[in-house]
Amino acid sequence: MLADSPHGIVLAFDLGGTKLAAAIIDKASGQIHRYQVVSTPSIHDSQISLNAIISLGDQLIESASGLAVNAIGVSFGGPVSSDGLTVIKSQHIAGWEHFPLPQVISSHFGLPVFMENDANAAALGEWYYGAGERLPSLVYLQTSTGIGAGMIINGRIYHGKGMAGEFGHLTIEANGLPCACGKSGCLESYSSGWGIASRARQIYPRLPADSALRALTQGDPHQVTTELVFAAYLQQDPHMRELVRSAMGSLARALVDVVCLLDPHRIVIGGGMSQSYWIMLAEMQPFINQFMPPFLRGHLDLRASSLGGKETLLGAALLTEEQFH
Repeated sequence: MLADSPHGIVLAFDLGGTKLAAAIIDKASGQIHRYQVVSTPSIHDSQISLNAIISLGDQLIESASGLAVNAIGVSFGGPVSSDGLTVIKSQHIAGWEHFPLPQVISSHFGLPVFMENDANAAALGEWYYGAGERLPSLVYLQTSTGIGAGMIINGRIYHGKGMAGEFGHLTIEANGLPCACGKSGCLESYSSGWGIASRARQIYPRLPADSALRALTQGDPHQVTTELVFAAYLQQDPHMRELVRSAMGSLARALVDVVCLLDPHRIVIGGGMSQSYWIMLAEMQPFINQFMPPFLRGHLDLRASSLGGKETLLGAALLTEEQFH
């Protein structure tokens, strides 16, 4: 499992589709000494996001002058090369294609830099510090702007040939909704944060005048977010309840497929949407009961992340350990 216990002080970055975060972390304890988060710039351009994340890092290192930072871990919200040296692309922000992000960050800070995609980094953080409890196998589902999966098997990230874990691009519907990846019918188009918000905007003109979502968005469909869809759900908006039920049905079907394929010791759901985990679970459970093969009932150990959204940064910190890269 673990050759050595992680140790040292590192700077961790999380570059996501809706937020940029940075922290200084003590790997031995998982203690976060400094933390900064900002919204991803509204101008979806890689250089603007890069400048913003480097600025956060500069602020943190300056404010933590008494801590000797010796490495940097980077979580990126999209596929990265199998050697962790290059961003392949972002599904939501232009300009990241084939970008040597670790090299650029290393040149600025003068420190070694290690990178993974966000789902793998979050899986590692959750496995080591959180609800994964260092079990022999863990599947972590990142439910946020997009949907990804990270798999930990015998203490190591499972990469396949480099692209394992693209959970959000399982096909849910033949000839279904278009996805940012370029094909149609992906799980992400139905059940991710952007997918749910996009579907709500599509039906917005047909919502009745007394719709809870209309009230929450003050009649402006451009104000629709996933958080407001869940808020309308809690206010018994029937259209939003049906939308969330449909989205969670698709997610549940894919989750059952994970159990059939891998039979992992535990599945953990994290990411921004997991703040509504109990709604998600309530809507998924009937579909899980329906689709789970009888001989696998009882094999699903499903939990919510216990790290309050910090699992991605904590996993990015662990990437600086030799045993994890």
